Amino acid sequence: MKVIAHRGASAEAPENSLKSIGLAIEQNADYVEIDVRLTKDGVPVIIHDPSAEGIAVHELTALSLRQYEIEKIFNGRVIKERIPTLEEIFQRDWIESGIMIEIKKCPQADSEIVQAVMEILIKSVKIPKKIIMGSFSLEIVREVAQRKNQCKAPIQTIGIVEEEKFIDEFLSMRVDMIAMWHPLINRPVVEKLRSHGVCLWAFTVNDCNVASSLQKAGVDGIITDVPSKMLNYI
Repeated sequence: MKVIAHRGASAEAPENSLKSIGLAIEQNADYVEIDVRLTKDGVPVIIHDPSAEGIAVHELTALSLRQYEIEKIFNGRVIKERIPTLEEIFQRDWIESGIMIEIKKCPQADSEIVQAVMEILIKSVKIPKKIIMGSFSLEIVREVAQRKNQCKAPIQTIGIVEEEKFIDEFLSMRVDMIAMWHPLINRPVVEKLRSHGVCLWAFTVNDCNVASSLQKAGVDGIITDVPSKMLNYI
């Protein structure tokens, strides 16, 4: 079973930061999951929330966004990291794990944000060989499927679901993978996806007993805040 670091090693460092991503790679996570949004000037940045200190990301330029930081308290110590751009990720030599890019629904057109991400992948030299890209949004995943061949490295598509009813819609789009909220996963779901040749990842799993149950049920991967813990357990 694959271990996917949720926003990097986000239990130990500020989520989606270079530190969090780098730590997950050092811990040998199979994949690192990151969230991408688009700034006012069309730059893909790595941030989960739609705003930074109350100001919407899409109203900020990439340069102005650099003044904001994400905090994490770990072992009683406050760790602060700035919000990186997607391009910065692919300028680092330590991109050895696979990467899962979750594209967030933004005020900009779906085609605009997907194309902006693709252009970063096209021009970057240090991109991983294993790239998975998707969203909760059917429209965004559809855009990814239409544009993924622009990239020199192969891209797999992933649909992310919190309700079982969306599975069929993603399957109709022939996604390669489904990421599903783990309490909804059961044997019929696993067998259904397996019959379609679609991998199943579960999110967000931080409990070893839950991970063990999912592994026995046939889940292919778990998305977790604590990749080192899961890698030592599985």
